[in-house]
Amino acid sequence: MSRNIIDNKNTEHNNHCGLKYYFNKYINLKMGILSGIITGSVVFIINIDHGFWPAFASFWKQFIFNVFMAGYNTKSCERIADAINSNFIAIPVASIIPSLQAFVILFAIHYFGHTPEPLGSTLWQLFANLMFFFFLTLIYKNIINFRCNIFGKITNIKYKGLQKKFVTVKAKRESEK
Repeated sequence: MSRNIIDNKNTEHNNHCGLKYYFNKYINLKMGILSGIITGSVVFIINIDHGFWPAFASFWKQFIFNVFMAGYNTKSCERIADAINSNFIAIPVASIIPSLQAFVILFAIHYFGHTPEPLGSTLWQLFANLMFFFFLTLIYKNIINFRCNIFGKITNIKYKGLQKKFVTVKAKRESEK
C-alpha cells in the first residue's frame, strides 16, 4: 500500500516537471507558431530593402520570438481575464499588459540585434497586439460569441455549447437535402 502512494507521488511530480507541462501551462505553441509566421513575414517585407539576408535574419528573430512570446502572452491574456472578475477592469488589463510586454522585449531584440529598422519592425505590432488581445479577452469573457472552429482549435478556447449547435445545424442541413 505504501508503494502505491510513493508511485502516485512520483507520477504527480513527473507530470509537473517536464517541458511538456511547461508548454501546456504557460505557452500556447500553436498560436505562437501562427503568430511567428505572420509577423515574421511582415518584418521580412519591412526590411527587404536592406537586402535579403538582413531581412531573412529579421524574419527568424521575429519568428522565434513569437513562438515563445506570443504563445506566452496568449496564455497570459487568458489567465488575466480569468483572474479578474470585473469585465470593466479585465478587458483593458488583459489587453494592455501582454501588448506592452511584447513591445518592450521585441524592440530590445530588434534594436540590439541590429535590425535595420527596429522601431518600424515593432511599433506596428504594438497596435496589432492591442487589438488582438482586446478581442481575445472579449472572447474569453464570453462578451462576444466567436463561432470559428479553426480559431478555437488554434487558441484552445473551449466554447460552451458550440459543438452542440454545430451538430444541430449540420443535422438540420442534412435533413433538408
